[in-house]
Amino acid sequence: MLHTCLVLTVLSLFSRKGCVHCVRVTMRESVVVGEAGARVTLPCSYSTDPGSSFNIQWKFAAGNTLPSEGVQIYYFSRGVSYKPSSQGDRLTIAHNPPTSGDASIQLSDIRPSDNGSYMCEVNNPPDFSGTGYGIVQFTVLAPPSTPSCQMSGTPSAGYDLTLRCSSSGGNPPPIYSWSFLGSKTPLQPGMMENQRTGSLILTNLSRALSGSYRCTASNELGQATCDLNIVVTSSSSAGAVTGAVIGVSWLCSWLRRWSPIFFATGRIKGRSRERSTAAATSGRTQHPQGSTAIPRDLLAQTHATETRTWSYRTRRKSPEQLVLRTLCHSFPVHPPRNPVPGSWQLKELIGGSARLLKKSACYRNSLKTLRLITVH
Repeated sequence: MLHTCLVLTVLSLFSRKGCVHCVRVTMRESVVVGEAGARVTLPCSYSTDPGSSFNIQWKFAAGNTLPSEGVQIYYFSRGVSYKPSSQGDRLTIAHNPPTSGDASIQLSDIRPSDNGSYMCEVNNPPDFSGTGYGIVQFTVLAPPSTPSCQMSGTPSAGYDLTLRCSSSGGNPPPIYSWSFLGSKTPLQPGMMENQRTGSLILTNLSRALSGSYRCTASNELGQATCDLNIVVTSSSSAGAVTGAVIGVSWLCSWLRRWSPIFFATGRIKGRSRERSTAAATSGRTQHPQGSTAIPRDLLAQTHATETRTWSYRTRRKSPEQLVLRTLCHSFPVHPPRNPVPGSWQLKELIGGSARLLKKSACYRNSLKTLRLITVH
């Protein structure tokens, strides 16, 4: 389509009478390919009788940019050449000055950033209708850059693991292959490989799959590699770790609930003290209805001359809390048959069952904090 337009333009120029400055631009090649680091020539030929305002310019459009919207990289006018772009230090004109019909340019040390469209435009005023231009597509071939290897998933027996490999450079786009280092056989059938995306899926892992894996990115110009070391842990190890996590969580929950403060609810029900003579006369101490009492013989060990009974009544809604230390060593519900006097104290009283705790330094002040247990 482009060549057709150029031919029609040239024919229309020659059909005009008195057209002595008509321009005809010819591109010997519409596509140029070169390897990175090499030197290439972008051809452009023209035919005209240069006048005083004759000029030549080259434009470069990277990617999908339209050639007409590219940046100016070379300009010649009145015998002077200009190279305003960053490519200027690598750009030269094939014939200097370019006034003999050859406007070709040369690029040295080409690189992937030189990929794109190049437009050669020749102007010869005052015949503006005779302006001609040509376009050449330039492609730089390069080997793959060093790829990056990554892993996603859990490297434990029975799980699946995905290995990924990608290279940011390379033209044509590289293809990827994986190998298991130290193994003379190819990858097992259970391993799925995608040569275009560079992914390798290891299914149903086992410890036999532990080792180093190498990804190779390659194209027609070369190859590059990266390695990834995989250590597959046994399922028992994974279970042990899981069990340890669960165990620690349970322990933290238990400590929050039971140590070092025990919470309960209750209400004080009566508050009185009876002398031991009155207790001996009645034979037993009267307690409010609905309360639970501790046998006197368990409490008489604390005060030999005085009998104390403790009552506690539980309720769902209570304005107070029972605070009782529980870090000291715990004993069975019932004390020894012959306890040493003064060695036992009340630890906790729940639902009528009394637990006893041996006296120790950590429990000396416990009874001072019992606010919901009353003395009769």
